[in-house]
Amino acid sequence: NIQAFALANLYVAERAIAATEYLSKGRGQEKLIVVFDFVDYDSSNSPPSGMFVKFATALQRMYPERLKKFVFLEASFWLRVIYNMVYPFLAHDTREKISFLTDTKSAELKEATFGDIVDPSQATRHILDNGELTSELDM
Repeated sequence: NIQAFALANLYVAERAIAATEYLSKGRGQEKLIVVFDFVDYDSSNSPPSGMFVKFATALQRMYPERLKKFVFLEASFWLRVIYNMVYPFLAHDTREKISFLTDTKSAELKEATFGDIVDPSQATRHILDNGELTSELDM
């Protein structure tokens, strides 16, 4: 169900914004880092492709200029092909915000991708090897 998927992900976005405001104690951290984790992903669970367009449109309208970085962890070959097809049409600023991490076991790649944008005190070990968050996240 496209609507259920979009609502669930909008809920996660709202929780991320609320958690960021809480953890930053209102110091103006308003940018979001979005990570889509495709590790152990099975395409049989994939939502319809039209959902991504609707979801991206909703995010753009509801949260303009809130995206700091969009990272795909171990994205499929086909997702990278689609991205490379639309890449020439993206604005330079948008291109800079999107990255693909192809090996989540490599500490060097994780550090290069997240090191400058995620503080270890706000990262799990899944994101940074020196991440300090170890408890379950309340979604």
